[in-house]
Amino acid sequence: DSAMLSGAADIVAKRQKSGKRPKTYGDYRTLLKENKLDLVLIATPDHRMHAAAANRNINTGGQARQICDDDYRSFDMILTMDDENLLNVRNMAPTGESPAEIRPFCDFVTGSTSTEVPDPYYGGPKGFETVLDLLEDGCASLLEHVRNQVAN
Repeated sequence: DSAMLSGAADIVAKRQKSGKRPKTYGDYRTLLKENKLDLVLIATPDHRMHAAAANRNINTGGQARQICDDDYRSFDMILTMDDENLLNVRNMAPTGESPAEIRPFCDFVTGSTSTEVPDPYYGGPKGFETVLDLLEDGCASLLEHVRNQVAN
């Protein structure tokens, strides 16, 4: 939606030395009418993940968004799926005290030695099953961890 698109453009601007905010489009046809294109990035959900999740009766609805400064103060824990995200999330953390503990999701995975949740796109159909295995395992352990934290 437009709020997500705007937020993504803000993040790109912050990472540019020039601070220049990229032009955004809600409709790619408008973009294609322009003659000066440097880069086009169009992201769509991968239907294979939805199919693999549906086979396990997992609802894949929801909406992703970029992490923001408020998240570091609002949440007790922020989980990342891979080492690159872990580094980025730690580097983006606002200076000063924030209660959020930042850690890899795979810290909660007990049935695998994986330290990262892999990108399923490169693993073919089995790649999506592997990701779902890790998520189910890690979520069960995470729930137990949270229950223990609340009890103490």
